[in-house]
Amino acid sequence: SQERLATWLNANKADAEAHGLRVSLGQLLLRTHFSVTNDPARVFAADQLALLSQAAGLFDQVLTNRAATPSLQGPAWLGRGWCRWREYEAGIQPSNRLAEARAAFARAAEILPWPGYEAAVATHKLGECLWIEGQWRPALDRFITILSNQPSATAAAELTGPALQLGSRCAVELRDGPLTLRLVDGLRGRMEPQAFADHVQWLSVRLADLRRPAEARDLLARQIASAQDDAVRAPLELALASLHFRAADWTNAIATYDRWLARYPRLEAAPAAEFERAMAAERAGLTTNSVVLFATLAAHYPTNQLGLKAGLWLASHYYNSQDYVRSELACVSILTNAAWAGSADWHRARLLASRAALGQRSAAGLGNARGYLTNLVNDTHCPMALLPEAFLVFGDMFQREFPEGSTNVWENFRDAIAAYARVIQLAPASEWAAQAHIAAGYSHLQLAVQTSTSYGAAYDQFQSALDPPAADATIRSAAKWGLGQVKRKLQRPDEAFDHYADVLYGKVLKPGEQQNDYWVRKTGVEAAQLLEQQGRWDQAARVYDRLASLFPALKLVFDQSARRARSLAPP
Repeated sequence: SQERLATWLNANKADAEAHGLRVSLGQLLLRTHFSVTNDPARVFAADQLALLSQAAGLFDQVLTNRAATPSLQGPAWLGRGWCRWREYEAGIQPSNRLAEARAAFARAAEILPWPGYEAAVATHKLGECLWIEGQWRPALDRFITILSNQPSATAAAELTGPALQLGSRCAVELRDGPLTLRLVDGLRGRMEPQAFADHVQWLSVRLADLRRPAEARDLLARQIASAQDDAVRAPLELALASLHFRAADWTNAIATYDRWLARYPRLEAAPAAEFERAMAAERAGLTTNSVVLFATLAAHYPTNQLGLKAGLWLASHYYNSQDYVRSELACVSILTNAAWAGSADWHRARLLASRAALGQRSAAGLGNARGYLTNLVNDTHCPMALLPEAFLVFGDMFQREFPEGSTNVWENFRDAIAAYARVIQLAPASEWAAQAHIAAGYSHLQLAVQTSTSYGAAYDQFQSALDPPAADATIRSAAKWGLGQVKRKLQRPDEAFDHYADVLYGKVLKPGEQQNDYWVRKTGVEAAQLLEQQGRWDQAARVYDRLASLFPALKLVFDQSARRARSLAPP
């Protein structure tokens, strides 16, 4: 029937009475298209896009013909809007399909009689287009029109819920808290519980993003108080806890997570709630509590990725506390869990285990570190992002791996340099590369005892550490110390002093950076001692004066050194 009607319309293009049939055929083509919207594989297939193009062509024939009556123009504009809207959703080029849909829906809303179903649909779709474009106020006005002007019963039943939903999103963007609350109150009961909870959570997060945390909490608290079942209450209470967490309100976050977990211990979100509670305890400075909470989480959820993350947190905590044995054991508990094998965090546990083993400074620790690292770098599934750090630790291991009675320690330094070269090759612009340059420079400096040509290589490595964009003040300070050491060994004291002074007087700092106290103190003492060796006592005293002003806790020591230097200065 569609084909016969299309044939007749093509044969009677100038017939004004055919316009009604064109609108009807266009609407029929649209209904045919919408009949397959539940089939993702077909909805935007070529044949379906062809239907939209044919329908749009029919509507355009009506709209470009002056003989078409207003009663036909309204439906034609609405049909054209739907065609352009679906083409926009399909990503059809050019990219102005959304603007064309908006213009068509606007014309339809003007022409179609209110409170008709089609007028309400056109108004809602116009609001939706404006909402996508970020035109919050005019979009909200269209949704309010639907909610306040009593459209037909069919339109009210179909459009009230979506208008409340999108209207509340517009109200949030306009930072209108009271209106948001009213619209959400009206939406309650019109959506499935989970969908409603998801919507309220989205609104609360957006309010928090817009720096309206109090309004976000009020929204959640109001809906929690009105919730009729746990399907709504549970996710909203969890969202409230997350808001406290985001606001760094650790006390309320912990208390809210405690209540939630006591009430819903078996819900799917329980592991995430336990993890955030443990993180809140850590941020609040409750270290002992956080250790217990993370350990409990790792034990309770041995197949959940958050259990793995909890175990990794424990390993990192023990490592940073210099409890290297416990850190390695925490890593081993991860590495021996088949449920976590092969994940990115599992590989990170391998790397951390090697650092922890190396930190034990024992022959067994060195052996374990070598095993972890060898397995890691030879695993083709290891994330590439971990390899630079892995080879950096490999180099550190070679520097420390001096078997008792060994007479060939120099070979270890060469192996370390080769490992650092791999770091630089893999990630030349990274922080790892900058650290590798420093470590390689130090290794060459040790080899210079055997061959003086290594001084040049050491200098080049320290100089290169200054170049990577990721090199921070600490890296640059260490590099300057290394350059000073090289110049000092080469009997160029003035040049050595200049490198030390760059750190002591903050010349290595970029705007906004803070000095690294360790390197300032170390280079300052090196500079002072260098001046003393040259008999430049007054200058040495001034360096000690600066150190005394920078480090109040050591002021007595540096003041004493300054007095001694001045007492040795010639009259």
